[in-house]
Amino acid sequence: MPRHRNRRAANAIGGCLLVALLAGCGGLSAPAPPAAPRESPEAATPLPPTVSLPPTTPRRPCTEGRLVIGDLIAIDAEWVRGVTDAVERAAAWQDDAQLVQLGVACRVLEPSFRWQGLFYSAAEQSFFLSDTGETEPAEVESASVPSLPTGGLSFVGFQRALARAGFADDTEISAAGGIEIRLNVESDPFGPPNAPKGVVYYHVALTSQGEVLDVFVDADAWVVYRY
Repeated sequence: MPRHRNRRAANAIGGCLLVALLAGCGGLSAPAPPAAPRESPEAATPLPPTVSLPPTTPRRPCTEGRLVIGDLIAIDAEWVRGVTDAVERAAAWQDDAQLVQLGVACRVLEPSFRWQGLFYSAAEQSFFLSDTGETEPAEVESASVPSLPTGGLSFVGFQRALARAGFADDTEISAAGGIEIRLNVESDPFGPPNAPKGVVYYHVALTSQGEVLDVFVDADAWVVYRY
């Protein structure tokens, strides 16, 4: 066979191979594009609907005439005004009136605090109740009547001391006695026998687990005494 025919055959075969590579000659095809990644089951799971809870209404102090330990925080915000009012009433009664005891309770017909200051007048030889205006003759020596210092009073400290002692904020304080605050002295003891003298004490009767407990709290060291 002539040499130039062999060259033509070789050129034809080479051209076919090139066309096959570029345009699918000989049954070859371009590779398929990669499949899109499948979404994971976690991503496809719909989120739970948001639940809207109704806002909680904070308890008002002295609700239904009940005084509880949690109300001591509200008392702390108001006691200065309450004591000032009591002192002004006592001064209108007698110029030498001195505060002997402070009582805090709930008013009967409205959700607010009742401030009762017990005052003593040496000139009048009588005691005076600031909330009712009642007076009572005093059969005591004037020198033995202690004045109640109010500079260090803290009803928040009182509430915290009771909380540390295990009393919950919803523990009810007896309505009959409310909160009593006095100075413990030899001539007029107020508190347990082993309680230090010359110290102010808070006193409450608490209803806890079906029983009534007398509780005194030292206003200096915040020691709690139970009965």
